[in-house]
Amino acid sequence: MPVATKRLEVLIQNPMLPPYRLDLFRALNRSPVIDPSFSFGLAHPSTSLVDVTGDHGLQLLPVENVFVRGHTLTVQRGLLDHVRSRKWDAMVASFDPRMVLNLMAMRAAKKQGTKFVWWGHGIRPRQKYQSIYRRLAMGADAVILYSGEGKRRLEDLGVPSEKLFVAWNSIDTDTIAQLRRNDIERYRILTIGRLVAGKKIELLLEAFKAALPMLPPSIKLTIVGEGPEEGRLRSLADQLSISGRVEWLGAIYDEVALAPLFNSALFTATGGDAGLSIIHSLAYGVPTLVGRGEHHGPEVEVLTPENSATFESGDRDGIGKLFADLCENKERLAVMGEAGAKKVLEQFSVSRMVKTFEEAVTFACGGGKHR
Repeated sequence: MPVATKRLEVLIQNPMLPPYRLDLFRALNRSPVIDPSFSFGLAHPSTSLVDVTGDHGLQLLPVENVFVRGHTLTVQRGLLDHVRSRKWDAMVASFDPRMVLNLMAMRAAKKQGTKFVWWGHGIRPRQKYQSIYRRLAMGADAVILYSGEGKRRLEDLGVPSEKLFVAWNSIDTDTIAQLRRNDIERYRILTIGRLVAGKKIELLLEAFKAALPMLPPSIKLTIVGEGPEEGRLRSLADQLSISGRVEWLGAIYDEVALAPLFNSALFTATGGDAGLSIIHSLAYGVPTLVGRGEHHGPEVEVLTPENSATFESGDRDGIGKLFADLCENKERLAVMGEAGAKKVLEQFSVSRMVKTFEEAVTFACGGGKHR
């Protein structure tokens, strides 16, 4: 009869709990390998992220987020108390120098014999603070990166490969695969995300206006999200005389409610930064359009000319022409969509992320080798 193995007690720190993280956290909570407690605060109201509220079904150790220099730096009051509250087997913390107490958390954890794991993007595209990232990575027992590029950048700085793990940033693509349909008429250009300046929704409105003379009358621009820019953007749509062709659906986080929107979308688009929305769109077999030169998340690595399209950042007329060209070529969109869905559904899932977390924590605790 097999002997039951005690789950590793792990403190997982995160800046906040946005809706796209809830599936991962709940899956980690069901892990047979780790027994997690979660510590996170609330988002700054001006960011592109919102908080999950209500009963999470998680073991919570709350902290208070205090923002410094606008929301450039975050101090999590109470975090160090949670670190010292017991001898955790391991701690997983956000790999971001802007979380100013996390370095102290690493020192406190290691002082009491708790293994320490970083989790995050790693070095940002602009290569800022390389020496800080290197020092943090070298001091940890393991590092979990969002992408292969994040791992390669740390390897180039001399961080040992064996302590670097890649958990491709994902959402619940298994559920999306069940909700995806191809028998619905596609008539939407869809954009989804918080209505904040970094998303550059005004650029999509202007591009849609430029494209209207070339678009079939059934095509709509559907905007899913809410945020501080909403009033200004609605006024802009009125000024452009396109309000009759623009849908404002507010914030929607329930996947069953989102599915009909994706299933009736020709493609998705974002004028500014894109991240997990790329995986979300491709999982439904919907190509996505993003700007070249924007500060996208690591998920942009999945994009290829076979599954999506890019445009010159800020080129309103060019984006409008791309809208029109793609709307006229549904066969091309279908081929691109299938290529995107195949790539994402094979490589990205919450279950894969959980497996990587288990491997990284086990490695950090001395229980296995990283292959």
